[in-house]
Amino acid sequence: MENEIKKLKEILPFEYKKGDKIYTVNFISLNEDIHYSMICKNTDKFYRLEELFYDKFPEYKLNDNIFLFNDKIIDKFNNLESNNINDNDIIVVKQKINNEK
Repeated sequence: MENEIKKLKEILPFEYKKGDKIYTVNFISLNEDIHYSMICKNTDKFYRLEELFYDKFPEYKLNDNIFLFNDKIIDKFNNLESNNINDNDIIVVKQKINNEK
């Protein structure tokens, strides 16, 4: 049993606690050059996903981006559940234009 737990901890990029739900969220850029899925938990703060996204796509870190879900800007300091993001939802990455909030 301990070996199985150890193997799972090596596979999952986070600690799983009672009550956590595992989600896959999909990042898509407006110009559609990125289609990327990420495993996460409902309790993850969005900024954690944002950091992982920038690790995978460092060229986007140079831009001033906003992340949208259902045409609303995601609050990166809230967790996925608070942002109403669920399993298999799509997050749009958009480069922020001057005067845009």
